[in-house]
Amino acid sequence: MSLDDLVGKHMQVKVMNYNVLHGFHSLDHKPENERLTAAQEVVRQEDPDILVLTEACYGAQKPGGGGIFMDYGKLFGFANYRFAKRGDAEWGSAILSKYPITSMQNNERGMQNHVRTTIDLKGMPLMLDVAHPHPSVSEEDKAKYFKEVVLARHSNPYVLAGDFNSLSPQDKYERADLIAGLHGQVRYPEAVVDSWLKRLAVPVLTSVGLVDTYRSAHPHSFDYTIPTDYLSKDKRSGVRIDYIFASPDIKVKDSYVIQNALTNKASDHHPVVAVLDIRSKAWEPRENSWTDTLRLF
Repeated sequence: MSLDDLVGKHMQVKVMNYNVLHGFHSLDHKPENERLTAAQEVVRQEDPDILVLTEACYGAQKPGGGGIFMDYGKLFGFANYRFAKRGDAEWGSAILSKYPITSMQNNERGMQNHVRTTIDLKGMPLMLDVAHPHPSVSEEDKAKYFKEVVLARHSNPYVLAGDFNSLSPQDKYERADLIAGLHGQVRYPEAVVDSWLKRLAVPVLTSVGLVDTYRSAHPHSFDYTIPTDYLSKDKRSGVRIDYIFASPDIKVKDSYVIQNALTNKASDHHPVVAVLDIRSKAWEPRENSWTDTLRLF
């Protein structure tokens, strides 16, 4: 019997989560190629195994979006690519992988889209979910969304990535600083900040054992994911709303936010990366099992 047979096969996988701001186009559908080129270089340098793109607009060759088509698989050099459209317009999320994507379910829920994929990691199935609730959705509804959709899962290993538009209770913020920093970015900064500071959505995930990979790697430090310099140089509004969560059977080797000249140019969000040690042996909870915890909801 081999060591792999005893402990279960495992492999290291790098996951990148990146909100690419309206598919590298302006809101009036004009291409912004300088942003695209910068993002392509970021991805080339990081060389992730799995790339999740939110706001991956124009990924479908269908009506909507002014007839524009963005083939993200070709643009970023991934052989395995799926696009999950949201609604009738150009919006959606993209999943790109070095490994085969064997299934995808696009759970269109209006402003709270959710995508579920299965990725074949050399015989090990990884369930990867992508969540991107709209910023206008209340914290109460985001919490309900995660309970109803994201947590309706039955297998390990599991990764959840996306732009959650929600703050973590593990990150410290000053209300006055956030409001001051948001002036000029949003119409009602006080209302936005007060909604953020309720922080109801992320605890739903941690309460059932999901691991915030960035916090696991950096328990005492903080990096914001928005705004980049492209959006604002006033970093008083800096918040972490982009996440990669993992089931507790996955070992977090590293996780970080990429902040550099390229990411400051490519989008309004900085990307998040997690380096994960994924094992094929399913996690078998003993006390306070995942199933028992879900019954509380």
